[in-house]
Amino acid sequence: MNDLAEQFDATWFRFRAAVDDLGDAQMESPTRVGWTAKEMLGHLGFWLEATEGVIVAIFRGEPLRDDFAFESGYVPDPDAPWPTADVHNAREASWARSRSAAEVVARLDAGHAVFTSVLEALRADELTDDRYRNYVDHMCSEFDAHLEELQDLLLTA
Repeated sequence: MNDLAEQFDATWFRFRAAVDDLGDAQMESPTRVGWTAKEMLGHLGFWLEATEGVIVAIFRGEPLRDDFAFESGYVPDPDAPWPTADVHNAREASWARSRSAAEVVARLDAGHAVFTSVLEALRADELTDDRYRNYVDHMCSEFDAHLEELQDLLLTA
């Protein structure tokens, strides 16, 4: 495992432990930012899945595989601009709202597997490229911020 994958996994394990501590009622409870925990996890699953697109299409400038799609059914249109984060977040929260907590957590775990496999396949030159390092730093920051929201929910149990 390279240092970028290790960096994210340290964040991931803290976050995932908090997810395991959530009860069914807490999964349906709103966090301080307004989403339920389940909706938050759905949006995070999407952003983990998006890693392949970021690394392959944006950073490397290579085409995505023909069957590239997101668990929510979203398929990027190569001829249209990438929607804003708010558009993605709203769509993915909506997807999670109608799913069971187990299904949403399974997507989150599958997204983590995608994220980790993409990071572990980085070339030596990519491991020292600031774009990749900044991307992983950003993802760690996102998960740490959402961890605080989960911890708030756990304190109210």
